[in-house]
Amino acid sequence: MDERRQRPKRALRCRGESGVSLIEVPVVLAVLIPVVLAATLGLLTSARLAASTKVSQELNAAAASFAESLKEAAYVDCAVPGDYDGAAGLWEPPADSSITIEIRTVEYWEQSSVDYGSSCPGADQGAQRITFELADVDSETRLTVVKRDPDGYPEAP
Repeated sequence: MDERRQRPKRALRCRGESGVSLIEVPVVLAVLIPVVLAATLGLLTSARLAASTKVSQELNAAAASFAESLKEAAYVDCAVPGDYDGAAGLWEPPADSSITIEIRTVEYWEQSSVDYGSSCPGADQGAQRITFELADVDSETRLTVVKRDPDGYPEAP
């Protein structure tokens, strides 16, 4: 019994302490690395989505603004897309953007078919459906506007 009492107390204490084993380190790394990579990819995706949404919102705002300018432009009977290029002079894209505008089609109201057609029937019947496209570096949007003749159709007697 005296022998046990004479053993250093430090040796007894070390037996109860445990450290990190060589197996535990790779296991922890195998778990943490995918978690960190997933979090990083999530943040990058979120940043890209925010930038894309900003561009899309700018294009939609520009499309609405250009549509209002197009409505303010003078009505042209049996117009072709080039006839409404003057509407672009009423509206300018923001100075720091690279937005481009192109009027794609002008369709004409046909009372007989009660629909819009691609050819102007003899005389313009007072309404045109104008489709235009706005594009930026990474995105584009298309909008259709109905423009009505302020003098109206048919003519009043």
